[in-house]
Amino acid sequence: MKKFIVMALCVLLLLIAAVPTLAANETVIKVTADKTELQRGETVNFTVSISGDTPFTSVMVGLNFDSNVFEYVAPATPPSTVGSFMVVPYDGTATEVGLFGMTPATYNGVIQVITFKVKSNAPLKAVKITGEGASGSNADGSITVKFTGTEVAIGCKHQYPDKNAWSKIDGTSHRRVCTKCQTPEVEPHNWDDGTVKKEATCVSSGTTVYTCSDCNATKEETVKAQGHTWSNDCDTTCNREKCTYTRETTHKFSTEWSSNGEGHWHECTSCHQKKDEAKHTLGPAATEQKPQTCTVCNYVIASASSHTHAMSAGWIQDAIYHWHRCEKNGCSHVTDKTEHVYDNNCDVDCNICGYIRLAPHNYNPEWRGDTRGHWRVCVSCGADSEIKPHTPGDEATMDTPQICLDCQFIIKRELSHVHTLSEAWGGDDDSHWKSCTECGEADCVELHQWDAGVIVKQPTETEQGSTIKTCTVCGREKTEVLPALNDPNATTPQGGDAPGTPQENSQSGGFPWHIAGIAAAVLLLIGIILLVIEFVRSRKTNMHGKYSK
Repeated sequence: MKKFIVMALCVLLLLIAAVPTLAANETVIKVTADKTELQRGETVNFTVSISGDTPFTSVMVGLNFDSNVFEYVAPATPPSTVGSFMVVPYDGTATEVGLFGMTPATYNGVIQVITFKVKSNAPLKAVKITGEGASGSNADGSITVKFTGTEVAIGCKHQYPDKNAWSKIDGTSHRRVCTKCQTPEVEPHNWDDGTVKKEATCVSSGTTVYTCSDCNATKEETVKAQGHTWSNDCDTTCNREKCTYTRETTHKFSTEWSSNGEGHWHECTSCHQKKDEAKHTLGPAATEQKPQTCTVCNYVIASASSHTHAMSAGWIQDAIYHWHRCEKNGCSHVTDKTEHVYDNNCDVDCNICGYIRLAPHNYNPEWRGDTRGHWRVCVSCGADSEIKPHTPGDEATMDTPQICLDCQFIIKRELSHVHTLSEAWGGDDDSHWKSCTECGEADCVELHQWDAGVIVKQPTETEQGSTIKTCTVCGREKTEVLPALNDPNATTPQGGDAPGTPQENSQSGGFPWHIAGIAAAVLLLIGIILLVIEFVRSRKTNMHGKYSK
């Protein structure tokens, strides 16, 4: 037994010693590619390298490639120092590149870099580069040569005729074909937002048509009937536009009473409509221990008399009502609760409590106008809007007037217009005139001609008096103040002497030049007024305008 164990150990030691020797006699040739995914027409470099520790006299390997895929170009680098290369035809369908190392040496590194080009019609597939006849020898005989190949994938940079190259396959997808490799590409339809072909109603379904933006394929989808809509369970008319369907319904009145300070009622739980409205039925008067309540709904009408209300001095308000409320803690008693009171729809403050609300004017769309401009009138309260200036149209001609482009008010009458003057005088504090009965333009404008006046109140030592003067042409009156007799600042009223004071001549003897100067000024003023009147008559322009719809 001991002899057997010794022999087994010897054999094991020999095997262990032989392993490094066997490993050292193995030479590895490896091929790698600078690209693993290739397109038609691209070039690729295959690097052939060798590794191992055994000197070799010669090493040979046939690098096989598919001639339907690759076209041999050239080595990418000059031949290495350890050998040369050559191209050897193989089987008529493949090409073998033979690599030979002729120098007895130990060499690790790149033997050669070979360049291939992918043919334009190469099939799209994965292609392996393999080695045939990988062998080697040295001074002791043959050596073991191990070859490691590589694999690349051939693809295509697809090209398509145009954007509309898609064609429908079915209701879910479409396809297009590459013009280079004839490879089909399939994608789902790209549907638009759809066009309503038939609108859905409350009771009938509708149809929407969708179109693919790539291949123009269409599909129709049914839109379910919308069904009637109601504001609440008591609403009898469908709320959808164009639907006139009505139904019969019954209110769902609560069995409990609703109440406030005015009375009590039963209220529908859906639409809040009221029924059985009535004023409270007063129960026994309140005592110190028991309030007065309604005998129907138990609403507390008056608190127990032991509680004295402290009603608020000011009004409590909301958007609809105002009231007074007891200000003591825990008491909710209110009095005088009524709705706000306004003069009209445009009145903004309540006439009782002063609550301010938002109430914009409702102006009539039609314009009104005069010489100042044009405006609109509120149909509720009659208030005028802000006056806006006229927008003048074309200048007046002999036959056509100039009008405002917004309100059609006549700004200037036609130049051929002849005034028809009114019988009555118009006027203001300074002058009077007569107006045209057709266009309202003022004519015969002149200053008032006041008479000497009539004293209606004689001045005294301490009080002022007054006199009334009347225009001798139009009859307009004005009142002038007569100063008190002892007023040191009193001045003599124009056109007369101070009462009780004799008029004195300011100059004694000589020609009254001041009177001549005053007369000359008056004559000059009259001449200017006559020229103005004549100019106005000749121009016949519309000074005051006339409201025109």
